[in-house]
Amino acid sequence: MNRYILPISVFVAFVVGVVIASLPGARKPFPEAKTAKRIVVLTTAGVEILYAMGAGRRIVGVTDYVAWPPEAKAKKKVGGWMDTNFEVITALEPDLLVIQGLHQSARDFAARRGVRIVSLEASTVQDVLDDIRLLGRETGMQSSAEELVGQINGTFDGIRFRLEGRKAVPTLIVLGRIAEGIRQISTCGSDSFLSGLVEIAGGRNVFDDTKGYITISREQLLVRAPEVILDLRPGKELTSKERAAIRDEYADLRSLPAVKSGRVHVITDPSALTAGARVHEIAKGIAKFLHPDVDWSEK
Repeated sequence: MNRYILPISVFVAFVVGVVIASLPGARKPFPEAKTAKRIVVLTTAGVEILYAMGAGRRIVGVTDYVAWPPEAKAKKKVGGWMDTNFEVITALEPDLLVIQGLHQSARDFAARRGVRIVSLEASTVQDVLDDIRLLGRETGMQSSAEELVGQINGTFDGIRFRLEGRKAVPTLIVLGRIAEGIRQISTCGSDSFLSGLVEIAGGRNVFDDTKGYITISREQLLVRAPEVILDLRPGKELTSKERAAIRDEYADLRSLPAVKSGRVHVITDPSALTAGARVHEIAKGIAKFLHPDVDWSEK
């Protein structure tokens, strides 16, 4: 029986949110910021960023898909991208609504209720840094936001320093697929934050000549010949046996350099699909897969 590897609800929410965020007008200028005290967050990235800045206590409601930090899961759930529960949000009496992209129904709700709303971009790595600064202004925590941006950039710089002079490793990013026969593989182009993280980590997205989120054929994959495959399963708790079984599913593509050399890696970090406060950690984890001979210990 065919099965799509990444839960379709998670994948759809991720792709729809990112695509909408990239549309013209998705991020519009807002009036002068006020310090928010009761925040409802409809994006996983926003939850990560606010907690990382120390504003987690101000959050009163979160998206159903919240993954990190674990304590955020105890917050009141307000639905997802396509099934936002505005009755619950109304009862929470927020003074700030954090969305991603256009999310017109949320904008209409905020306009009717007089609730301030801000939209995160969440398309590229630079967007993540801009989003952190935006939420810093909205919460009156600009210094915490700049500290977080500095931490992320510091990690990025450390990765680049260790990999200076090394050849970029051709890499396939797998967001979802049908297991049997490895078909209908979903991946991303050069304008995604994931592609940007692979580049920082010393890799090269083998589909960096494309844009957006695409489905590729086996034939296209064989032509691109990735040396490393990153199979993303965010939040999945897998045993070593289950990980091995996932890697074995690629045996049908044994002519690929990545499969031939045993460099198919399964990434289960819950933040792997989130353009949030942990992008530097995701990048470092990818770098370890792409360049395992480098000393990645903290010095």
